[in-house]
Amino acid sequence: MQSFVDAFNTRAPQANGTDLSPEQQADAELARYANAALAAQTDAAFLDSAESYYALMGEGFQSGSIVGDRETNDADLAYCRA
Repeated sequence: MQSFVDAFNTRAPQANGTDLSPEQQADAELARYANAALAAQTDAAFLDSAESYYALMGEGFQSGSIVGDRETNDADLAYCRA
């Protein structure tokens, strides 16, 4: 997650949420969940934010806007939900 956040922060435009394209808005939401997970002080808080992150990634895989290792994402999501 940290590598995603770092990559997002280096390419993110310096604009507010209404000025972002739909893809940039989705990336910003992913970054928000990832940041929340990384800042979590308890396992429950981490897993809650990570679940939201992986669920949103899953939506991206289903829509085709995200390509990559869907199986690993699905496994991570299942782990967080368990």
